[in-house]
Amino acid sequence: MVQYKVVKEFACGKKGDILTWNDETEMFEFYFKDETSERALFMDKDTCDEYVDECNFCTNCQKISANVCYFFVIDVLIECKA
Repeated sequence: MVQYKVVKEFACGKKGDILTWNDETEMFEFYFKDETSERALFMDKDTCDEYVDECNFCTNCQKISANVCYFFVIDVLIECKA
C-alpha cells in the first residue's frame, strides 16, 4: 500500500511524518500526540498526489534507504523548478 512521507513542512505537517491508509475512513492519516501538543492530517489520495506534485510529499520513502530518498527529493525539486 502506498504511504506518503512529508519531506517539506507545511501547515501542521512536519518533515518525516508518514500518512498511512485507513480503510475505515478511506483517507490517508497521520496522528501525533505528546504531553504538550497534538497534530493530525487527513487527506484523500488525490490531495496527497497534489502534495507530491508540489514537492511536499514523497511516496514510499520509508521503504527506500535515506540516501535514495534524498536523491529522489532532489530530483523532484529540480523538476518542480523547471
